[in-house]
Amino acid sequence: MMDSLMMLLNTGMHVSTDGTMQQYKNAGNLRLIKNENIISNILTYDGSVKKLKEWDESDTRIKNSFREMGGNIFNADLLYKAMDSDFKFVRPTNNPQLITDNMIAINNIAFQLQYLTISTLGNIIRGNELKSKATKLIELLKQEYHIN
Repeated sequence: MMDSLMMLLNTGMHVSTDGTMQQYKNAGNLRLIKNENIISNILTYDGSVKKLKEWDESDTRIKNSFREMGGNIFNADLLYKAMDSDFKFVRPTNNPQLITDNMIAINNIAFQLQYLTISTLGNIIRGNELKSKATKLIELLKQEYHIN
């Protein structure tokens, strides 16, 4: 559980700024692109960005729920002791005790942690796939429009 917690607390989320794409679509500028394959790739990429953003928002909701529950399980005094100088969480060298033995509360936070771990790992995979799509799209645009 501790490894999952450290990984999740140190993972940043994807941030998308799609203002330019929205301007192109709203102004009808995609019609200026004559190559249907490029248009299809751009729209597919845009759809993937939106899906990843939805997953990131779901992760944020889960993280907020986890944070709300954390104070019922973990000792707040130990929070800063579990961070390095860059404020990244690190594995404690000892075995900090939980502040409750309420198995329902412990199970609830363990469930949230497991769910968040799976969701975050999925987002890492989706983010890498999105990066690959972006790289391929850039190469396609460079080839089509002879850009170096």
